[in-house]
Amino acid sequence: MKLFLTSLTLMIISAISVFGQNASDKTNVCTNQTAGKISSRGISLGMSLEETVNSFAENNKLTFADISYSENNQSTITPVEKELQPLIGRIQEAEKKNFGFASTVLIPKDKERFDGIAYYYLSFLDNRLASFSVNYLKPNWENQEQFIRKLSEILNLPVKEDFLNNDQYSIKCGDYTVEFRRSYQNKAQYSMSVSKNVNEIVRQRMKKIED
Repeated sequence: MKLFLTSLTLMIISAISVFGQNASDKTNVCTNQTAGKISSRGISLGMSLEETVNSFAENNKLTFADISYSENNQSTITPVEKELQPLIGRIQEAEKKNFGFASTVLIPKDKERFDGIAYYYLSFLDNRLASFSVNYLKPNWENQEQFIRKLSEILNLPVKEDFLNNDQYSIKCGDYTVEFRRSYQNKAQYSMSVSKNVNEIVRQRMKKIED
């Protein structure tokens, strides 16, 4: 579990760092759309650790997604039942060891509320949700462009036409970034990620320790 969380932390920090690299220089095209309004079935940045994890729980249990990778980088997800409070405790312990940052992957138990969603990557900074990635099973979008346009419309975000043909599309809105991705590795082909400067905060804390 500890090794997995460490690997996942590095993976998500790496993924988040890509956001800034792919975002347009026109960074303030949607600053009026605050990060808290960019939500997925009630999951949004700034939620407390307890509130977020409780959204995935049922009868004080939740489903942890244990993700493994083959030699050709194909991912396999194994659902593992976990007790709610011990998992919260492990996340808090991981934060203490990783500059306030920790992450986990959860499969929603409420299939009605989270219909069409495979799992969420959830990253926390100082007991607050700092980034999340939602991976969709359905609907079956015709292509990446349809996926981007539909979610941008739902979230009231502008669409940058010059990025529509990429498998990875991101748009920076003030101090946070929304990213849409297409994956060819598993059944959850499309994902949306939202992050708020997590990588920069973690880097600054790491640098203070190094100095």
